[in-house]
Amino acid sequence: MEVIEVPSATQLKQIQKDLGEDEDRMKSLENVLFQWLDSQSHMSNEYDKNVVRYFLRGCKYDMEKAKKHLECHFAARSIYPELFCDRSVSSEETLRALEMAYIAPLYKLTEDGCRISVFKFNETEAAKIDMTAVLKLFFMIYDIVFRCPHPVVAEIIIFDYNGCSPGHLLKFLSSCTKLIKILRKAYAIRLLSVHVVNAPATFDRTVTVVKPMLHPKIRERIVLHPTNESLYEHFGDNLPSNYGGKSISLEETAAKYKKLLKENSKWLEESEYMKMNGSIPKDCQDNLYFKDGLGVEGSFRKLELD
Repeated sequence: MEVIEVPSATQLKQIQKDLGEDEDRMKSLENVLFQWLDSQSHMSNEYDKNVVRYFLRGCKYDMEKAKKHLECHFAARSIYPELFCDRSVSSEETLRALEMAYIAPLYKLTEDGCRISVFKFNETEAAKIDMTAVLKLFFMIYDIVFRCPHPVVAEIIIFDYNGCSPGHLLKFLSSCTKLIKILRKAYAIRLLSVHVVNAPATFDRTVTVVKPMLHPKIRERIVLHPTNESLYEHFGDNLPSNYGGKSISLEETAAKYKKLLKENSKWLEESEYMKMNGSIPKDCQDNLYFKDGLGVEGSFRKLELD
């Protein structure tokens, strides 16, 4: 099953130009990175070469940056077993997570070669949401997506607030520190923008809590849309039919990824071995560990009371 559409010749040319990619250079640098990984005794030599290619592309073929992200990637899988171990597609935890939320990278790329993903909670009772299970599902889906052989320029995130309550947002924000730290340090995601649709008027105040955790460039790229019509003005027919677009519905897209998980169940379980052997380097610890404290949840509770 194709995860994303094959870029058109025009799109591919633009994507490769943006990434600084050509076939010969890609193969040469891939081989260098494979040899480096094989020589690292503190990292498992069981890895997926498609995943390595994703890191090169995400780092725009900066070899040193790719090495650092890969090392943190292996470390994150050891530091956070609750997110990267026991990845059975048929487990009760995974099946429940699929019911709690839609995590749906869309098939159709934007004209300039970006991938759009939609996130939406389905569980109406915030107290029933298990964010650890949802985050685990997030990484399962994206680990499959990032194996895609076709390049993309960057990621665009759409968060649909419809059906959410302050309790939903509190649950999400309480997990944001961990999620953002892992994505920034242990993955090579190039996040272009975050669009929040169907958010209440008070959501502006909430964004002030999230912004300090984001890269300065992304802080200015959070876009709020009060209606689906406003979102459509940005992305047009690329959107699922739920938002006025011509792509398959969000429900159909989510069902596609449920099927994709089953098709990749063996690989997901095998990829559990992509982690550190022995002690974790200090640089990785500094990049991936964080101290508990007032944090996001405390800040958001204060926000609610102010």
